[in-house]
Amino acid sequence: MRMKLSVAGFTCLLGLGLVTGCGDNLAEVKGTVKFDGKLVESGAIRFVAADGSSPAKGGVITKGEYHVKVPPGEMKVSFTATHVTGKKALYDKPEGPFMGVRVNMVPEKYADDKSELRHTVVRGVNQKDWDLSSK
Repeated sequence: MRMKLSVAGFTCLLGLGLVTGCGDNLAEVKGTVKFDGKLVESGAIRFVAADGSSPAKGGVITKGEYHVKVPPGEMKVSFTATHVTGKKALYDKPEGPFMGVRVNMVPEKYADDKSELRHTVVRGVNQKDWDLSSK
Protein backbone atom coordinates (compact mmCIF):
# COMPACT_ATOMS: atom_id res chain seq x y z
CA MET A 1 0.00 0.00 0.00
CA ARG A 2 2.77 2.43 0.96
CA MET A 3 4.58 1.75 -2.36
CA LYS A 4 1.41 2.52 -4.35
CA LEU A 5 1.00 5.86 -2.58
CA SER A 6 4.64 6.78 -3.22
CA VAL A 7 4.35 5.98 -6.94
CA ALA A 8 1.07 7.88 -7.16
CA GLY A 9 2.60 10.87 -5.34
CA PHE A 10 5.65 10.84 -7.59
CA THR A 11 3.43 10.66 -10.69
CA CYS A 12 1.40 13.65 -9.48
CA LEU A 13 4.54 15.69 -8.82
CA LEU A 14 5.97 14.75 -12.20
CA GLY A 15 2.73 15.79 -13.91
CA LEU A 16 2.68 19.07 -12.00
CA GLY A 17 6.30 19.72 -13.00
CA LEU A 18 5.47 19.19 -16.67
CA VAL A 19 2.49 21.53 -16.51
CA THR A 20 4.40 24.29 -14.72
CA GLY A 21 7.56 23.96 -16.78
CA CYS A 22 9.73 22.22 -14.19
CA GLY A 23 11.27 25.43 -12.93
CA ASP A 24 12.42 26.44 -16.42
CA ASN A 25 11.61 30.08 -15.48
CA LEU A 26 11.99 31.27 -19.08
CA ALA A 27 9.41 33.24 -21.02
CA GLU A 28 8.88 33.12 -24.77
CA VAL A 29 9.51 36.26 -26.79
CA LYS A 30 8.64 36.26 -30.47
CA GLY A 31 7.95 38.77 -33.18
CA THR A 32 9.25 40.44 -36.29
CA VAL A 33 12.27 42.64 -36.95
CA LYS A 34 12.26 45.33 -39.63
CA PHE A 35 14.99 47.72 -40.66
CA ASP A 36 13.83 50.91 -42.38
CA GLY A 37 10.43 49.29 -42.92
CA LYS A 38 11.72 46.06 -44.54
CA LEU A 39 11.89 42.65 -42.87
CA VAL A 40 15.41 41.66 -41.82
CA GLU A 41 16.25 38.53 -43.85
CA SER A 42 18.91 37.16 -41.49
CA GLY A 43 20.45 38.28 -38.26
CA ALA A 44 20.42 37.82 -34.51
CA ILE A 45 18.65 39.26 -31.49
CA ARG A 46 20.15 39.29 -28.00
CA PHE A 47 18.54 39.89 -24.60
CA VAL A 48 20.66 40.80 -21.56
CA ALA A 49 19.20 41.39 -18.09
CA ALA A 50 19.37 45.14 -17.42
CA ASP A 51 20.52 44.46 -13.87
CA GLY A 52 22.98 41.73 -14.90
CA SER A 53 21.09 39.11 -12.88
CA SER A 54 21.01 36.45 -15.59
CA PRO A 55 23.09 35.35 -18.56
CA ALA A 56 22.41 36.72 -22.04
CA LYS A 57 19.96 34.82 -24.23
CA GLY A 58 19.33 35.23 -27.91
CA GLY A 59 18.41 33.68 -31.18
CA VAL A 60 18.40 34.03 -34.92
CA ILE A 61 16.26 36.26 -37.08
CA THR A 62 15.10 34.43 -40.20
CA LYS A 63 12.91 36.05 -42.83
CA GLY A 64 12.11 38.81 -40.37
CA GLU A 65 10.97 36.55 -37.53
CA TYR A 66 12.53 35.50 -34.23
CA HIS A 67 11.52 33.26 -31.35
CA VAL A 68 13.62 33.03 -28.16
CA LYS A 69 13.28 31.98 -24.53
CA VAL A 70 14.57 34.47 -21.97
CA PRO A 71 14.19 35.08 -18.23
CA PRO A 72 11.40 37.47 -17.22
CA GLY A 73 12.45 41.00 -16.32
CA GLU A 74 13.79 44.23 -17.78
CA MET A 75 16.07 43.40 -20.73
CA LYS A 76 18.55 45.30 -22.86
CA VAL A 77 18.02 44.26 -26.48
CA SER A 78 20.56 44.33 -29.29
CA PHE A 79 20.63 43.27 -32.93
CA THR A 80 22.87 42.26 -35.77
CA ALA A 81 21.65 41.87 -39.32
CA THR A 82 23.49 41.31 -42.54
CA HIS A 83 22.65 41.36 -46.21
CA VAL A 84 24.45 40.14 -49.28
CA THR A 85 26.07 42.90 -51.34
CA GLY A 86 27.79 40.72 -53.92
CA LYS A 87 29.83 37.58 -54.28
CA LYS A 88 33.46 36.61 -54.31
CA ALA A 89 35.37 33.55 -55.36
CA LEU A 90 36.54 31.30 -52.55
CA TYR A 91 39.78 30.64 -54.43
CA ASP A 92 41.76 32.47 -57.09
CA LYS A 93 39.64 30.91 -59.83
CA PRO A 94 37.26 33.11 -61.83
CA GLU A 95 34.84 30.18 -62.23
CA GLY A 96 34.31 29.90 -58.48
CA PRO A 97 33.06 28.45 -56.23
CA PHE A 98 31.59 31.65 -54.86
CA MET A 99 30.27 32.86 -51.54
CA GLY A 100 28.12 35.85 -50.73
CA VAL A 101 29.76 39.00 -49.43
CA ARG A 102 27.77 40.08 -46.37
CA VAL A 103 27.78 43.45 -44.66
CA ASN A 104 26.16 44.54 -41.42
CA MET A 105 23.13 46.66 -42.20
CA VAL A 106 22.23 47.68 -38.65
CA PRO A 107 23.85 50.83 -37.23
CA GLU A 108 26.13 50.54 -34.19
CA LYS A 109 23.48 52.18 -32.02
CA TYR A 110 21.75 48.74 -31.96
CA ALA A 111 24.94 46.79 -31.20
CA ASP A 112 25.54 44.87 -27.95
CA ASP A 113 27.39 47.54 -25.99
CA LYS A 114 25.64 50.57 -27.43
CA SER A 115 21.99 49.56 -27.69
CA GLU A 116 19.61 51.56 -25.53
CA LEU A 117 16.61 49.43 -26.53
CA ARG A 118 14.72 47.86 -23.64
CA HIS A 119 11.87 45.41 -23.28
CA THR A 120 10.18 44.14 -20.15
CA VAL A 121 9.62 40.40 -20.49
CA VAL A 122 6.74 38.89 -18.53
CA ARG A 123 6.03 35.23 -17.82
CA GLY A 124 4.30 33.36 -20.63
CA VAL A 125 4.36 34.38 -24.28
CA ASN A 126 5.46 37.90 -25.24
CA GLN A 127 4.88 39.38 -28.70
CA LYS A 128 7.35 42.15 -29.53
CA ASP A 129 7.87 43.54 -33.02
CA TRP A 130 10.85 45.81 -33.72
CA ASP A 131 11.15 48.44 -36.46
CA LEU A 132 14.75 49.63 -36.43
CA SER A 133 15.83 52.76 -38.30
CA SER A 134 19.01 53.99 -39.94
CA LYS A 135 18.28 57.51 -38.58
